[in-house]
Amino acid sequence: MDSALQGYFATERLVQQLHLRKFKEQIPAQGVNGVTKTIHYAASLEIKSRFSNWETKIDFAVLPKITGMIPTTFVDSSDWGIPQGLMLAGANFNRPNSIDILLGADVILKFFAMIKRFDQEIIQFYRIQI
Repeated sequence: MDSALQGYFATERLVQQLHLRKFKEQIPAQGVNGVTKTIHYAASLEIKSRFSNWETKIDFAVLPKITGMIPTTFVDSSDWGIPQGLMLAGANFNRPNSIDILLGADVILKFFAMIKRFDQEIIQFYRIQI
């Protein structure tokens, strides 16, 4: 997720894996140092939370590649204090892997609002139980 991003991007690989239908578009994308590139294809995708009923539908610009491997090397997270049983969105976040989807700021804000509501529901649940 990139909170400064104003668009949505997915890789050709993801589009093929999910058997999504591409459609022709002319999408200007401006990147580092003001370089502008036209992206010629887009696809629609519905994103759903694995942990709640949150979902959203987004049209993505389709690119051959979004970026290189992230992180670039293995990151030892064993001493970070991540609670046992915590369901992470990316369980292998610390291992180099490709990035297949890049979400824009508005989706991130909606996502964090969903997390806040989810956290409040959990807090309320435990207050009732105590």
